[in-house]
Amino acid sequence: MAYVIGIAEIVLWTADRERALTFYRDLLGLAVISPPTLANVFLEVGGGVAGVPEMLVLQRIGIGDAFEDEWQHQITKPAHSKARM
Repeated sequence: MAYVIGIAEIVLWTADRERALTFYRDLLGLAVISPPTLANVFLEVGGGVAGVPEMLVLQRIGIGDAFEDEWQHQITKPAHSKARM
C-alpha cells in the first residue's frame, strides 16, 4: 500500500484572489514564488523535493469568467492536486 508523504501542489479556485492572497501571504506568512505577470499566484508551503517546492496556487474564477461553466461543474472537487507517495 502506498502512503502519501507530501503534497506537491494544491490549486484553489477563488472569486476574490486578492483577498485570498492577503490571507495566505499576510496572515499565514506564505511566500509568493510566482512572477507578478502570471494570472495565478503560486505560494510556497514547504521545501519540497529536488528543488520543486510544495505549493498552493490561487486561481481566480468568477461570474462571467471563461471557465465559469467548468467551475460550476467541478465545484465539489479540488481543482488540482499532486502528492508524493
